[in-house]
Amino acid sequence: KMAVTLAEAVGLSGIMDVEAIFHEGRLKVVEIDARFPSQTPIAVYHSTGINLVERLARIFTPQDESRPDSVPIRPMLGSILEHIRVRHGKLSVCGEQIMAEDGPLHLEADFFGADEALTSHAPGKNEWVATLMVKGSDLEDAREGRDRVIREIRNRFGLKSYNDESPEERFGQVLGQVR
Repeated sequence: KMAVTLAEAVGLSGIMDVEAIFHEGRLKVVEIDARFPSQTPIAVYHSTGINLVERLARIFTPQDESRPDSVPIRPMLGSILEHIRVRHGKLSVCGEQIMAEDGPLHLEADFFGADEALTSHAPGKNEWVATLMVKGSDLEDAREGRDRVIREIRNRFGLKSYNDESPEERFGQVLGQVR
């Protein structure tokens, strides 16, 4: 309702992304992006199987009679999308802006246990960034998978320093220590 009200108020027709937080019992709008969102389609796809990009394309392209109109929606899964940076012997969880700080980026499947990652990592490279995409049977399973990925990266690169400003608030305790 909030997104529709905002779109109507500014005369927007098309794609928009509304970010909100739930604070003191109320939803509060944080940001409105009148553009194609970068992370939302990925999170929706990994959580539900719904490909927002494909659905948008169908709106603007002629329908192929051999292709079904609707894609079946699978049961809800858990998915976590998280941006990390490895630099100066430290792994940091950061905002999406870090992805512009290093490159070239490439998509990699099974990235240290993550289902997929968009990353600048390359063999022998000591500083790199990645957007990790981890899915599970539910959110708790995805969180456990995310924790395994973080541990694997820390162990593989001997990263003793780890910075995540509020992991317990967002994901629960990150278990395990670097060997």
